[in-house]
Amino acid sequence: MDKNSTRKINGVSLKTLYIPTAIILAILHIAIIASIWSINNRTTTLAETNAKNGQRSSILTSLISGSSVLSASATTYVVMPNDEAGHINISALMAYAKEMAEPSHRGDSIKQAVKQFDISPRAQELLDQAVESSSRMLETQNKAIALVASVYPFPEGFAELKTIVLPELSESEKAMTDEEKLETAKKMLFSNEFSEDKGIVSRNIGQCNGILQEESNKFTQSLGNSVNLIRILLWVLTLSVVVVISVVSTISYRVLIKPLILYSELIKHDNYLNDKKGPRETRLLARSYNNAIKRRNSLENILRFAAETDTLTTTANRYAWERDMVDMESHTGSAALLFFDLNLLKVTNDKKGHEEGDKLIVKTADVITECFCNNNRKKCYRFGGDEFVVVIENVSIETVQDMIVRFVKMQEEKDISVSYGFAYSEDLTVRTIPELMKDADRQMYIKKEEMHTLAKANY
Repeated sequence: MDKNSTRKINGVSLKTLYIPTAIILAILHIAIIASIWSINNRTTTLAETNAKNGQRSSILTSLISGSSVLSASATTYVVMPNDEAGHINISALMAYAKEMAEPSHRGDSIKQAVKQFDISPRAQELLDQAVESSSRMLETQNKAIALVASVYPFPEGFAELKTIVLPELSESEKAMTDEEKLETAKKMLFSNEFSEDKGIVSRNIGQCNGILQEESNKFTQSLGNSVNLIRILLWVLTLSVVVVISVVSTISYRVLIKPLILYSELIKHDNYLNDKKGPRETRLLARSYNNAIKRRNSLENILRFAAETDTLTTTANRYAWERDMVDMESHTGSAALLFFDLNLLKVTNDKKGHEEGDKLIVKTADVITECFCNNNRKKCYRFGGDEFVVVIENVSIETVQDMIVRFVKMQEEKDISVSYGFAYSEDLTVRTIPELMKDADRQMYIKKEEMHTLAKANY
């Protein structure tokens, strides 16, 4: 324990001045405290109510916006699956995939989120109908996209499209000609039933918001009126206290306020306070602040380590990468960037369990840091579940190639399979880190396709 924190605090206590004054002000203070508490309580309730209204409205509106984005992007893709050059309409698919990656905009998530609010049965009924219509729209859109995708398959190389989970086509649908599939998909999205579901989502959510807003307005108006009455009472009590406080204020300024002003200037610059002068209370404040500064500095070091370290592998994480890349912007020398992706991690998780998968990830991190980072785990960044990045500064390409040879050999020794991409720059002012990242990522995916097939056959 810090000796400074346990040392006895000397000095004259301010209570020798304030006790006589406190006796006179006791009754008024009790009334003021009660009034303030009541105002704060009601104001907090009012603020929470308004915040909940906004949150609730945002949640409900997200169902409309999500359905609209999915409907528009699905319709665009179905109506025009490719452009004049014969390329797949990837922009529409990407918009659809991006919205599908937001599960909080879907019906079940909306209903779950709204459960935290107390809504009327009528509003709940309207919401349930809107959710059902939204779900039917999603099923119809996915089926229409599946029909079109069977004619114009999704392009390779777009990981975002994996969020679009399409249903299996029936045998009769598979037997359709390409023209029939395309025409059927269009009819599905332009049907009366689909249009009716769109209308229900928009109309019901609007009505639901209206009902909830009306109920909320009645409650907040009543609460606001009571707050105003209590504020008037508080003003009366405060004016009654002014006469008594004015007698004590001059003395308080010299022995308390003035030292606190000095403390505020010191605190602005994170300086320690003098805890050996002034009344006992200001000394105690200075001592507590000094101890808090020490604890804060220690905690910041702990939090910084936790924020920048991957808990599984103890390598650096993506936050550390973003921070270090800012420092790298001023680097003018050579650098090599390697992008790694562990192969067949899902197979390991499925067959042996996630615990073995985690061990495989840690083993991979060990091999990478040993081969490329001289066992400095802060120079290896874990990007995702099975992705790692290493940047080596001021190194020759021959040295990096030797490291790669050693890395390939250690893969065999450690019984792991890792795809990697490698990019090198003689001068980072000419070829930057983002450019190296892009090239290394592309090379890694090429190797991953090659190695994944081989590794899967030998697993």
